[in-house]
Amino acid sequence: MYNTTKVKTWQPIIPAGTGPVLLTADDAVEEILNDLGEQAKVKFRFTELLIMKRTVVDGLKITDWIDGEYPLFPDYAIKVHTYQQGQLDEMPEFGGY
Repeated sequence: MYNTTKVKTWQPIIPAGTGPVLLTADDAVEEILNDLGEQAKVKFRFTELLIMKRTVVDGLKITDWIDGEYPLFPDYAIKVHTYQQGQLDEMPEFGGY
């Protein structure tokens, strides 16, 4: 039976292209922060990355955003999309093909 449970996802959009569909806003923001660090040739310490991630996710209330694409920084955005669990199961990111 096809699983129609609704699942909210976050997808980072970086200058190199669109990132994977992720199940948490934290993971999407972390992808963006890591790319920003690479572009600036800076290696963030774990605690620095954690503080920046919490500041962005909690400060902007990203988990409350509705479906759409939202700019985060110049050239960086997050796409919020709600899928049915069955759709996610078919995506390569989640083991489907």
